[in-house]
Amino acid sequence: MQSSQYKQLQQLRRGTEKSAFSADIIYQKLYLTYIKIPFIKRYALKIRRRLEIINIDDEYNTRKGTAKILTRTLAIVVPVMILTIMISSKNFLLMFILLLFELFMIDTLIDGSVDKIDNKILKEQGLEMVINNETEEIDKTQLTVKSQVPQTGIKIYKGNKVYIDY
Repeated sequence: MQSSQYKQLQQLRRGTEKSAFSADIIYQKLYLTYIKIPFIKRYALKIRRRLEIINIDDEYNTRKGTAKILTRTLAIVVPVMILTIMISSKNFLLMFILLLFELFMIDTLIDGSVDKIDNKILKEQGLEMVINNETEEIDKTQLTVKSQVPQTGIKIYKGNKVYIDY
C-alpha cells in the first residue's frame, strides 16, 4: 500500500473514532459480559426475546436495551441482596425466603421495564391497546392473542385502537 493511501485510511479511521465517553459502547460491552455469566444469561435472553419484537432487524438497539435494563435491575437488586444477607445472616430460613422474594422481584423489574418501552412505542404511534374479555386479573406480558382487530396486513393509523381477544 502506498504511503498516501495509508495516510488517507488513517485519517478516515481517526474521523470515526470516538474520543469521549460513550454509554452505547459500555452497554455493548456489558451485554457481552452478561451473556457469559450463567445466571444472568437467562435474564438477558428473556429480555432480548421481548426486545427483538420491538427492535426488528436492529441488533445494536436490542443489545443496548438488554444491557440497559439488566444494568438497572442489577444496580437495584445486588445492594438489596447484600443488605438482606447482612441483616438476616443468623436466621437462614428468613434469609432464604427474602432471597427467593428478590428473585421474583428481578422478574417484576424486568417485565416493568420492557412494558414501559412497549407503552412508549404505542404512545409514539398514537395507538391504544384494548384487551377484551378482561374478567379477571391477567398477565398482559404472557398473553396469548387468539385474534385481534385490525388483522395482520390491515393498515392502522394514528389514533386507532388495537382490540385483542384472549
